[in-house]
Amino acid sequence: MSHPRVLCLGEMLVDCLRDVAAGGGTLEAWTHQPGGAPANVACALARLGTAAGFIGAIGADEAGEMLRARLRDRGVETSMLAEVAAPTRHVFVERDAAGDRRFVGFGASNRTADFESANFADAQLDATALKAAAIVRADWLVTGTLGLAQPDVATAIERAIGMAKQSMTSVFVDVNWRSVFWQDFAGLDRFGDPETPRDRILRFIAKADWLKFSDDDARYLLDTDDVGDIAERFPGARGVIVTRGDRGCAYRVGNPEDNLAGEYPAFDVKTIDTTGAGDSFVAALLHRFCAASDAIDIDDIETDPEALRAAIEFASMAGALTTQKVGAIAAQPELEEIHTALDRHASDSRH
Repeated sequence: MSHPRVLCLGEMLVDCLRDVAAGGGTLEAWTHQPGGAPANVACALARLGTAAGFIGAIGADEAGEMLRARLRDRGVETSMLAEVAAPTRHVFVERDAAGDRRFVGFGASNRTADFESANFADAQLDATALKAAAIVRADWLVTGTLGLAQPDVATAIERAIGMAKQSMTSVFVDVNWRSVFWQDFAGLDRFGDPETPRDRILRFIAKADWLKFSDDDARYLLDTDDVGDIAERFPGARGVIVTRGDRGCAYRVGNPEDNLAGEYPAFDVKTIDTTGAGDSFVAALLHRFCAASDAIDIDDIETDPEALRAAIEFASMAGALTTQKVGAIAAQPELEEIHTALDRHASDSRH
């Protein structure tokens, strides 16, 4: 396998899902699916044919072995995947008839439990496990913001970004806000003053080359989901994307005068499970970036409005197709599926 073009750093865990009947009635049994946004992105990239690696920690337990096997089966490079003496985190989520999710709690194995978040394996990534050579060789380093709540993971993320900044490796941050991950947080800023979760996230994401928010997360953290306002707030970012579920997405790259901004509507699909749709979006977009850098006849996506919009369309279709099946990783589409769906959409639009 060639060295990873994209390295994804952060959590890998088990999503435990069950459906809630209308009105909150009878519940089905929990079903277990591999998950965790950075791991989802790595698996989706590998499925699309872009060499990807995952950096994180799993437990030395049955669930951890299942997660390792899923990465291996997808062809994700795992030399920086650590195994630690802590339980693999299970995230319990209920899903309603529209496919929307509600967090229930953390746990290990088949049950929720009163664990502090720091006691799970994904919170115990050791920064010394990072391999500078791999990060420097990569085109992209992808991470989120959930790990910032845990000191060990936060240190690893900061160190990895420092390594990326010393090379030509671009940093893509998928901003996630989940309050439950921050329940045990007691942070200080660099001057020793108390720091809120929002403070830490906003300080961190200013280092990103590309930023992706959901509209909900953007409104919570920034009091706006306007992509132009967000881009102005983070001038160091080359690109900003705000995904809006069934309202599509908005994007801006570069400065306003570059004419690289717009909105893309959502594809009309029958949604079963929204888990991992945003992660498939990120992976598909990065796949297009990697493909563009290899092909002489493909315009630079960061400078050509049509190429950028085509990449956003491709990513949007990947996200839409993911919602039509259950599970973040299991539902990820293959490259041919995305192209076939886009061709069908184009044909339908002409008639």
